[in-house]
Amino acid sequence: MWNWTPKDENKPSESFYPEATHIGKSIVIKGEVSGSENVYLAGELEGSVELLEGDLTVGPDGRIRANMRARSIVVHGRVDGNLYGIKRIDLKKSAVLVGDICTPRIAIEEGASLKGSVLVQKDIPTLQTKKANATAAPK
Repeated sequence: MWNWTPKDENKPSESFYPEATHIGKSIVIKGEVSGSENVYLAGELEGSVELLEGDLTVGPDGRIRANMRARSIVVHGRVDGNLYGIKRIDLKKSAVLVGDICTPRIAIEEGASLKGSVLVQKDIPTLQTKKANATAAPK
């Protein structure tokens, strides 16, 4: 016999991939977040985010003060910082962004707030390239 269970309403439904590390509402992070997994952020973060092989979703309760670089970024909450989406960036209707966007694909829902510039270009330079150039610079 087949058992059907309803979808869990508490799971983030707007992230690009269903499997993601969930950072809850009561979590406050000050520092650098990096890795290669998908992340759903519902808490507060101040610092920087680098997920070159992962996707980042900022939930409706998420409050971010950081520059963020990820494969794909979806924003529902508030972000103060620049966004670098290697594949795409989505600003949902509840999003508030103060910062610049650089990505090859962007979607902005009606109702989203954006104060900053948007650069849509095919190739987004990765942070690793910048790090390599900084290492090679004369001292």
